[in-house]
Amino acid sequence: MPFQKRRRLAAPVLIVLFAALDRGEVDQLYARVDAVTAADARRVIKQHFPLENLVFTLIAKASEIAPLAKKYATDIQTKSITAPGF
Repeated sequence: MPFQKRRRLAAPVLIVLFAALDRGEVDQLYARVDAVTAADARRVIKQHFPLENLVFTLIAKASEIAPLAKKYATDIQTKSITAPGF
């Protein structure tokens, strides 16, 4: 069986096991996701992601993502993975 097909079949099983959903909820999951409209998404974003003081944490090679991050933020802080407490 190809990897993609196994992965597609495994996803609902993992959702049931780790999210404690019953079979009916999993069967309806993709239909519910597909039913989300752009207006729904904007409403949720507006409610849960304020425009001020929004913080993102990016874990990557800083030298490679810095140009992209600078497009979206003026205050960029980096930490080395070898720094104490990281």
